[in-house]
Amino acid sequence: MAILFGLFVSVLLVVVVTLLFTGIGYLLSSLLPLTLFEASLLLIVASLLLVVGIALLAEQHRFSMMRNLFDRSPEEDEEDWERPAIRPVRIYRNQLCPCGSGKKYKSCCGRR
Repeated sequence: MAILFGLFVSVLLVVVVTLLFTGIGYLLSSLLPLTLFEASLLLIVASLLLVVGIALLAEQHRFSMMRNLFDRSPEEDEEDWERPAIRPVRIYRNQLCPCGSGKKYKSCCGRR
């Protein structure tokens, strides 16, 4: 069943693309001194070149990203991952309690 569906979608795609290139080829043949076949063929070749160009640019961009990722030294990786040390805040007994009650720490949360 899946094979038939794939075949149907492929045939439908070919028909739609053919109609699209023929329609645009007709418009192009009315503007330029070309036959319908020549204009459609010109559009097909131009679109294939465009797709190949886009694929090559995408591949080049992907390789440059991968190269930048793997060309880093271990020191650069360590610099990215270092985090500043967080020192705990020391609360003394006679300071205000951090809970916000307004009392001294020794009479509020620091009670033993």
